[in-house]
Amino acid sequence: MSCTRRRVIDTLRDVADTREIDVSRMEHAYLVRYGVMHDVSRFSSDTADFERGQSVVIRTHRGIELGQVLLRIPRPSDPGDGSTPASSAVILRSAGPGDLERGLRADLERPHHFTSCRHIMESLDWPVELIDVEVLLDPGRVVLHYLGPRPLDLAGLLATFRSRCGLDVMLEPVGLESPGSLDHVSEALGQGHCGAGCGDRGAGAGCGSSPGLTRGGCSDCGVKRILASRRPIPSR
Repeated sequence: MSCTRRRVIDTLRDVADTREIDVSRMEHAYLVRYGVMHDVSRFSSDTADFERGQSVVIRTHRGIELGQVLLRIPRPSDPGDGSTPASSAVILRSAGPGDLERGLRADLERPHHFTSCRHIMESLDWPVELIDVEVLLDPGRVVLHYLGPRPLDLAGLLATFRSRCGLDVMLEPVGLESPGSLDHVSEALGQGHCGAGCGDRGAGAGCGSSPGLTRGGCSDCGVKRILASRRPIPSR
């Protein structure tokens, strides 16, 4: 395939990937691993055909990127008030050869971007240590993982990246829980108040009162429900 034709196809995909999607109409959900920090979160999908280990194109809070399917899970219950579901992260499609090639090119660009971004941070005398860099499928979108104080005044730094490198930079502090953290996995797996005796080690009131779980429930009870819903393996 010629470079011109490939760029046209990539551009058309970029436009399609940014379209508005009604997540409330998606009837399936999966746990997907993504990013260099191996974040795991719940993603909505309109198909039940994805299998464990399959590469997919996903839309996260960061942009368009590649992910790997880990597990199909129960879809979150509809709050019934017409509000948007808690997670707007979606699986857009199975990753094709073109997507995987773009992902490979993005990986090859990481060392260059790491060096450039570190030099910019040092020139501005920012009190941060750059840990790693990710290049997403979104054109020019780069995620910087750093150690340092938070929150930071980002306006000047982001403007510098745009003017010097033409990059749309997003900063993610290392060690701070993010929308892709395990807290969201717990929420995805453990919906509903499980009650006392669920295994939660909190105040003894059961995982329904565990802090940080917006819907109540815990990942332990969620896993038990998933396992209980599966067919038993016949004994030989």
